[in-house]
Amino acid sequence: MRLVYVANSIIPSRAANSVHVMKMCDAFASLGYEVILVVPEVTPINEADLFDGYGVSRSFSIVRLPWVKMPGRGWWFALQAFFAIKRLKAGRVYGRHLPSLVLPSLAGLPTAYEAHAPISETMGKAGSFCLRVLCGARGFRKLVVISDALAGWYKNNTQLGGNDIQVAHDAASPAVNSQVSTLNRRSEGSFELGYVGQLYAGKGMEMIAAIAEKRPLFKFTIVGGDEGDIQQWRKHLQHLDNVRFTGFLPQAEAISLIEGFDVVLAPYQKRVTTAGGGGDISRWMSPLKIFEYMSAGKPIVASDLPVLREVLNDGDNALLCEPEDPDHWCEAIDRLHRESELRDRLGTKARSDFLKKFTWEARARSISMSVFNDAL
Repeated sequence: MRLVYVANSIIPSRAANSVHVMKMCDAFASLGYEVILVVPEVTPINEADLFDGYGVSRSFSIVRLPWVKMPGRGWWFALQAFFAIKRLKAGRVYGRHLPSLVLPSLAGLPTAYEAHAPISETMGKAGSFCLRVLCGARGFRKLVVISDALAGWYKNNTQLGGNDIQVAHDAASPAVNSQVSTLNRRSEGSFELGYVGQLYAGKGMEMIAAIAEKRPLFKFTIVGGDEGDIQQWRKHLQHLDNVRFTGFLPQAEAISLIEGFDVVLAPYQKRVTTAGGGGDISRWMSPLKIFEYMSAGKPIVASDLPVLREVLNDGDNALLCEPEDPDHWCEAIDRLHRESELRDRLGTKARSDFLKKFTWEARARSISMSVFNDAL
């Protein structure tokens, strides 16, 4: 069965959406689909380096379409994508670029759309119109969303009912060299806490800075972030010698660092912005880093936000803290520093939960069965 995945993600890039798209194509291919990814052509690439950079197998092909520099280029891309889908003789159509899915669905091709935010926030009235047309088309199968909270939004604000929506939290690849046991970690050296991700407002660097100030004997390693944000935080924290920034790292290197941390942090604030400082994804998000942490079997300290509680349970597979209370975070970290058995138990349970429910292959299998009724 040939599945064409359509996205307007820039590939390659450092954006989480590009990682998500590449991992899902690889996962669909592992189930037996013949997968073809259709994306904009922005810059020339070496495909061999591309697959290796994302840590995926060369199990699917990529078709690049012109990304014309003009107003409405997304709609032009959608038209080109439809002709490509017809030319490729797709049996299934899946994607994250809503305009590209309307015509295939109207043509009767089994089609599913994956949303990571309310359509009114990402595309406004035009997006709402596209969604109405898509959902009324004979080829439409389901809407896939990344959290129960986002499913609730679509149920309350669109014509979609519960049977039209599939919740599929984000995922990660199993860590090959995961070291779950932390019983002897403290004897090996200093206590190190890690964070992986962007440094946009609300992602949590504000909290890490406050904790690092209060706990100068602990080391804090920050993986990722744009160069401008890194320089800003380095200047802000220049009086501290226990915080280091690695900058962006290829995924394999980032995962290797995660496996060496004693504790990993997900200190999201009550408002979490996207690139450019706009929006607020705190109610809907399903952060990739949470699943990467779980995959590595690391003890997690995360913000106690409703959307994160869909995956993390306080005292079971993580410790949850008030998002904006540094003292609460310090108490949780101090407890993990003292209690190696607790670190081991939380990390072991997190990895167990991950392997049962949150691998890319498990996610793709759930979608193939519940959305397309394919038993692969």
